[in-house]
Amino acid sequence: MKKIRLIKPIYTNGAKQMALDEAILISCSKGKSPPTLRFYQFDPPAITIGFHQNIKNFNLEKIQKKGFDIVRRMTGGTAVLHKDDFVYSLVFPEKGLPKKIVDVYNYLSDGLIQGLSHLGVSATKKDIFSNKREDTCYINSNPYDIVFDFKGESKKISGNALTRSDGYIMEQGTIIIKNNIEELLDCQNLSDKNRIKLYKMAIKKVTCIESILGRIPPFSEIENSIKKGFTDFFSKEGYILEEGELTNYEKTLAEKLYNEKYFTHQWRDSK
Repeated sequence: MKKIRLIKPIYTNGAKQMALDEAILISCSKGKSPPTLRFYQFDPPAITIGFHQNIKNFNLEKIQKKGFDIVRRMTGGTAVLHKDDFVYSLVFPEKGLPKKIVDVYNYLSDGLIQGLSHLGVSATKKDIFSNKREDTCYINSNPYDIVFDFKGESKKISGNALTRSDGYIMEQGTIIIKNNIEELLDCQNLSDKNRIKLYKMAIKKVTCIESILGRIPPFSEIENSIKKGFTDFFSKEGYILEEGELTNYEKTLAEKLYNEKYFTHQWRDSK
C-alpha cells in the first residue's frame, strides 16, 4: 500500500506553523517527502488570515493586547482564531483528485466526518454557498461545509482552505472545540452595529464540540478520533498512515521561510 506520513502534533507560534506547512508542501512537490498529514495547535493563540485578505480589516493593537499572533496563510479563505481548536494540514498528490476545488473539499471531508463520528459527533456535509463573503471564516457558507444538525438547523463545525503547487494540494483545516467567535469579531475593525449583526449570524450558523458533547475532550482524544477517521478513509483509497518525522530538509526550509516570509510584516501586511 502507498504511505501517508503522519507527523506528531507540534505546538508553536503561527508563523512557524505556516512555515512548516509550506516547507512540507515544497518537499512533497520535489519528491523528497511522501504525502503528509499533521495535527497541530497554535501557541500562543493566533489569527490566521487568508492569502487575499486585507490586513487593514483587523485591529492589530487589540490583537497584540489579547496576546494573539496574526499571520497570513498561503491558502485562501478568511480569518480564523486558532484558540481552543484542532488544526490539521494535509499535503496530497493532485493526481486522481477531482479537478474542481469544491469537489476536492467534498472528497477529503469524508476523513474528517469519519473522525468526528469516532468522537461521538454525527457530522454531515451541507452544500450551501453564499456569494457574500465576510472576513470571519465560519460565518461564510461554502459547498460541502461540515455541519452538525440541531433540530433541522445545520451549524458549521469545521472550516478549511486549500492551495495547489506543482502537482500537490495542501489543505489546512480546523475543527472548533470551543466557540470563540466573539473574540475574533472583537479583533476586527467593525462598527458596533455590524459586529452585533455578525455575532448573531455566528450564533445561528456555528457550533463546536463543547456544545455538542457537553464537555471539552482532551486534545489526545480528538487526535486519536480524527486519526482513526483518516486511517479508515485513506485505507479505502489504498493508503496507510504511518508515523514519521520531519526531514532535515523540511526543518531547514521551514526555518528559512519563517525568517524570510511568515515572520515578516512584508508578508503579513502584503494585501
